[in-house]
Amino acid sequence: MKMTKSRILHCLRAPVGGLFRHVRDLSASQAAAGHEVGVIVDRTANDGLTEKRLEALSSHLMLGLHRCAMSRDLGWRDFTATYATIRLAKSLDVDVIHGHGAKGGAYARLAASRLKGDGLRVASLYTPHGGSLHYAPSSLKGRIFMALERRLARSTDGIIFESAYSADLYRRHAGPITCRSRVIPNGLLPEEFAPHTPSSAATDIVFIGELRLLTGVDLLLAGHNHRASTHHAPDLVTRAGSALVIQAGTATSTRVRDEEQSFNLIETAPCDITVTVQAWDGRGFASRDAQRYRRVEDRWQLEEGVTAGAGAESAAVA
Repeated sequence: MKMTKSRILHCLRAPVGGLFRHVRDLSASQAAAGHEVGVIVDRTANDGLTEKRLEALSSHLMLGLHRCAMSRDLGWRDFTATYATIRLAKSLDVDVIHGHGAKGGAYARLAASRLKGDGLRVASLYTPHGGSLHYAPSSLKGRIFMALERRLARSTDGIIFESAYSADLYRRHAGPITCRSRVIPNGLLPEEFAPHTPSSAATDIVFIGELRLLTGVDLLLAGHNHRASTHHAPDLVTRAGSALVIQAGTATSTRVRDEEQSFNLIETAPCDITVTVQAWDGRGFASRDAQRYRRVEDRWQLEEGVTAGAGAESAAVA
């Protein structure tokens, strides 16, 4: 059966984290399938890394990348962002508006509702990514956001959850799902995997993500604190360069600041820590440079002249 080609507009506020990754992968796959795709995103998020990400995203957006001011909290910009989304969706003559996150989901569904009121046929989709669902339902913000979620649910044709956990959280906080819904987990591409042989002293502790209490890093470190104190391991956590180091064998940190497609590989021993940048070279991840920190009494000291491993571009650490 021949697939119908659609004109799709994705709406999101901040092009960061898992939400942006979801939009990037989804829009690329839709474009590859022959759909015409566009994105509208906050224009106030304009740091160097964000601009690089958006530039890469633009390569497959036949309907273009569009920017307007969007605020994180409730405010007057919500009105201007909603009307900007309405005008854009109407001018592009889209078939689908897909909102991502609390703000993107609100703008998309309000825009779709307005266009339907004008007699246009447009589908309204929503993917929660935390946001409003993170607030306790009993809190003031929680009650406000859940009331808005329930109101917007009336204008929603379908909800796509990125995990069963999000679907369950939505049901518990916002109530029963009255439209069509599916759980579609985020995926990884084959080229995003890098081979790694852990140290014989490594543990099963690893944290990859944003350094926020919301992500549960405090629980991870608290649990490691208990385990490590049991084994009399020294120095549970320290900072080496831009990396969070867990003193427990080998771990990977979040990607290097302001550098796309990179992360830090951290190898630790009782008296030294090696932080190696793994960067994407177009074919796979390769070691680019390394820093070694050696314990000197009660502090960590950067060693001079440590270079990257074999097969990588060597770069002496000044």
